[in-house]
Amino acid sequence: MMLRTIAGVGALVLLSSTAAAQESESAFRFGIGAGKVTIEADEVDLKGDAWGWEIFGGYEFNRYIAVEVSYLDGGEADDVIGEGVKVVADTYGYAASVIGSLPVSDSVSVYARAGFLKWKADESLKVDGEPVLTEKVDGSDPIFGVGVAGLLEGAWVRLEYRIADLDDTDLSMIGASIAWRF
Repeated sequence: MMLRTIAGVGALVLLSSTAAAQESESAFRFGIGAGKVTIEADEVDLKGDAWGWEIFGGYEFNRYIAVEVSYLDGGEADDVIGEGVKVVADTYGYAASVIGSLPVSDSVSVYARAGFLKWKADESLKVDGEPVLTEKVDGSDPIFGVGVAGLLEGAWVRLEYRIADLDDTDLSMIGASIAWRF
């Protein structure tokens, strides 16, 4: 009788710990990030840098697969192309990505993302600081990224490089973000 009780309690503990472990593997996440954005436009001779930021949320199905949506603000990149002539691009958009992670340890993983970016850009040509030509452009294009994430005090700190080919413009971002799971 005592052996059955111990076996029953052991089975319950084993099943409950397995269920808890499975439950803790999937989670919602929310985070913020910032980084250096580089915009290179082929149509106009623009290669400019800006500081951008993002806010994101997602769901982790397990340690290996997650989905994420984000709002990205690429900042205002500009480039002087002549005496008193400046090209300015203000880019922003919404992204949806699938993320594949490969845990290196319990607290570090490397990952890659692939998704789509629905973007808009306000572009202008300024002469002596005054806009002489403005254009609003938009589109939907693939976005890709690679990064490393580390667990620090209950939050995931990520370093990542992303790139998107926006029609005639290349957008890249190297940045850091922090994500909390719940």
